Order: sequence, then C-alpha cells, then structure tokens
Amino acid sequence: PSVSPSLDGKKVIHSPLNDFFPSVSPSLDGKKVIHSPLNGKLVPLIEVGDEVFSSGVLGDGIAIEPYDGVVYAPADCKVTTFFPTGHAIGLTTSEGVELLIHIGVDTVQLNGKYFKPLVKQGESLLEGQPMLQFDSRKIEQAGYDMTTSVIITNTPDWKRVDSTKARETTVGDALLVLV
Repeated sequence: PSVSPSLDGKKVIHSPLNDFFPSVSPSLDGKKVIHSPLNGKLVPLIEVGDEVFSSGVLGDGIAIEPYDGVVYAPADCKVTTFFPTGHAIGLTTSEGVELLIHIGVDTVQLNGKYFKPLVKQGESLLEGQPMLQFDSRKIEQAGYDMTTSVIITNTPDWKRVDSTKARETTVGDALLVLV
C-alpha cells in the first residue's frame, strides 16, 4: 500500500488493489487504475438521479454518496477543466485516462456557493492531493442530492471499464480499472 497526505494532515493509506479486484494481478498487466477521490457509499452509475450520468452517455464510471466534503486527485493527473462553479472537475491522468468528477446532481445551479476550489485549471497534481472542498450539509439543506459521479469520459478508448464491487470506499481505494 502507498500513503498520501490528506487535507487535514492525516495520512491516507491506499488499499491493496486485489482487495477490490481479485482478478487483477499486482503488476496490473497494463491496466490503468483510478482511485477513489472521496470517502463514501458506492452507487452504480445507473442509479444516479441525472440521466446525463445514469444513461452512460458521458462514459462509464461509478458514483459515490460522500461522507465528507473533500475531493482528492484519483491519480497523478492534470486539471484539464475546473468549472467556474466548482461543482465539476475534468482531469487527464499521466496514463491518458480522461475523467470527470461531478459533485452532486444539478449543483451547477448553486453558482459556486458552498464549493471551495483548492487547485486551478492547468495544474498538475499528485494522486491524493486535495482538489476541492464543499459543504455537503449546506448543499443538501438547499435541496440537492450529493451523489457524485466519477466518469471515464474517454471510455471508447478502452476495451472495458471495471468498477469495484465494494459497497463503500475510502480515498485512495481502487475504484475503477481500465483495460
């Protein structure tokens, strides 16, 4: 397992890949791994309350009902898009995986309220680096669903995208494996 710093200075320990994907060898045999950017309960993408995500039109992925309000870099990556409202981040990993992390459903309507970006568009990040803080309690009190979608936007570039079978995730856990 590897260790990364978290926003509050505590260490985040990354879970061994084989705990979540028993068929994947430790060498990964050329597979790409996306780690969890949040702590929370995992939800199949098809169950997200926004058809843009649940239909898979933007790509394959998984959703997380967050337990707290910090989003971390899921791999070494570059911030390719950071929406001015702070509710969504587009990333490209050093291995060519393009992904979108969209915090909540329809949260664009908040116009940035309750979101605090910690990085800028164009910035290069290390896995585990905090990217965004948000106040999930206030967002939920405003009537929004906090289910956060993690989408591989260049899904057609891969043979398949496998999701963890776990029910919960911790920052750094293996979340998606691209073959």
